[in-house]
Amino acid sequence: NRRLKWNNAMVAELLRLRFHDDQVKRRLEAADTNVKKALAWQLFANVLSQSLGMVIQQEQVSSKYRKLKCVYRKERREITQTGNNPREREIDEELWTILHDAFSPHEGISGEVLFDSQLEENEEDATPAENTEASPAKSKQPIVQLASAMQSGLEAIAA
Repeated sequence: NRRLKWNNAMVAELLRLRFHDDQVKRRLEAADTNVKKALAWQLFANVLSQSLGMVIQQEQVSSKYRKLKCVYRKERREITQTGNNPREREIDEELWTILHDAFSPHEGISGEVLFDSQLEENEEDATPAENTEASPAKSKQPIVQLASAMQSGLEAIAA
């Protein structure tokens, strides 16, 4: 069980298939039982394998997808945080563009990724830090959360 080295072209194809291949998208979004979820991810792995011309296992696809979503959420949060010392992005600009183009249409007013919650009910997040870290919405007072959401909404309208 060799570890798969993902490049940006592979990531772009994974995300393209996830959001733009009608069969993959429909099966993943309609999966409401563990068996249907497993079959949907297997279909996704098969379609991706065929597209890339290499064998990729279902677990590799689902794991990589979850990790990409977590990386995108983390980078998005970092961008919205203010301060005098912004940190360097952990991913290269090309990968950020790929992730942003794929995930940004699926963000809520506060910038959190909204889709696929039903796909992860019985799955662990990709990194332990994501599990222990409180989500921004839960750690803020309601009025602060409202102000943040309003600011994000106004920025989105102005953009």
